[in-house]
Amino acid sequence: DELRAEYYEALSEARAAELRQADLVFATCISSRRGGLTAALQAEGAPWLRQAIIDEAGQAPEPETLCPLTLARDVRSVVLVGDPKQLRPIIKSPAAQRLGLNVSLLERIGHAPGARPHLLSLQYRMHPDLNAFPSTYFYGGAVRTDPGTAARAPGVLAHPGRPTVPAALLFWSSAASAGGEQLSQVRTAESSAKSRFHPAEAARAAELATALAARVG
Repeated sequence: DELRAEYYEALSEARAAELRQADLVFATCISSRRGGLTAALQAEGAPWLRQAIIDEAGQAPEPETLCPLTLARDVRSVVLVGDPKQLRPIIKSPAAQRLGLNVSLLERIGHAPGARPHLLSLQYRMHPDLNAFPSTYFYGGAVRTDPGTAARAPGVLAHPGRPTVPAALLFWSSAASAGGEQLSQVRTAESSAKSRFHPAEAARAAELATALAARVG
């Protein structure tokens, strides 16, 4: 026990020494409140955290977002980066949902009186055809596509009815496929759950993947 205590004391001192040399500290919200980092930030000579940036803040439950903020009490600015219109906090408890735990701090502050969330309105990832629906449906057409994205070389995906015309987006309906969606029981060592699958969709996805692999090698 004495050797273990000496080990953990030396480990804590090493973490504090390492932290004193850091310009940036990266951590998950939960791990930021674990003993080692907390003790290092409270040790003598610990760096002063001037800014806290929380990524994916639209997905994190509010208590989780507060974890790193409790360590950065004297910061000059806090930046919450995320999108509550995409994936919100996953809360399974109905009681917790009724109490509002499925609303992130980013979403709650964004709806507060006088709040002015900043929308990153120029996207560089998607083809304009892919961006059209989410931009129109969720953001009122405010998310635009950078011209450089539209100028990229066309992909190898083509419309089945027009094989010579490249297509960035395809909608294939499997509603009329034989069998339709099916349900299976998935058992593990710890639990049992039901899983949905669609054989016709799986076969079509495999066929498309094989065709793409044959074209691009």
